[in-house]
Parts: sequence; structure tokens; C-alpha cells
Amino acid sequence: MFKAVPNTPGSWSQWQARAQVWTVRDGAIVPYAPSAAIDADDAADVDGDGRPDLLTHLGYEALATAPGSGFGYMLVGPLFVAHATPQGGFALDDAVALAEADRRCSPTPASVIVPVEDGRFGVDVQLTASSGW
Repeated sequence: MFKAVPNTPGSWSQWQARAQVWTVRDGAIVPYAPSAAIDADDAADVDGDGRPDLLTHLGYEALATAPGSGFGYMLVGPLFVAHATPQGGFALDDAVALAEADRRCSPTPASVIVPVEDGRFGVDVQLTASSGW
């Protein structure tokens, strides 16, 4: 069972959901232990094997403040795949997870500073997983 849960009170946003994976053990619904270390945002069967893979930002997240408005928001990197294995665990570095990372991530840019308008420059906000260098 996959369930989105709200953030804890006092966090940057009460509306941003995180995901938890649950299972039935000894007649009770309990958290699924192999997923406990993965901060999942969603689940999808990315390789069509019938098992839900977890989608995670792997900690590439930071609180940011919008210029001008001062509103806070979560700046996130790309979603990586924690591939569900036949043994019941999740792999971040097997062939499926790495192929999906390659598919989702753009090549390393020549520069992160790009022209934005009339001789002004800014940071390229289109960067994805290539920002992990």
C-alpha cells in the first residue's frame, strides 16, 4: 500500500505530501521496512515489472524564498528511481535505476550562468540531475 502523508506540523508547508509504503504483517497494517530510508515523493512502475518503484529527490531539496514576494517554496532536483527488486527491497544503483537516471537527467551544461534579458545574466533554472557534479 502506498500512502501520501502530510508534513509534520511546523514544517515549511503543511500541504506538501511525502509518501510512505505500508504492508500487512501479522494482521496489522505497518510501515514497509525496506522503504524506511527512502524519502519517497511518489511511486510508479517505471520498468513494467508489476512492482511499484519509488520516486525520490534523494535529498536534492532546499527551502527557497521567491524574490519580491518573500513566499517560501521547496526547490527540488529531479526525481530518481528506487527500483523495486524481486527480493522485496529497493535499489538506487541497479541497471533500471541508472537507466532511468540517464533518461531523466540532461548532460552537464557548459555553464550555469545564462543570459536572461538585455545583458543581464542569471542561473539556469532548467538544470536537472546534471547539477549533481
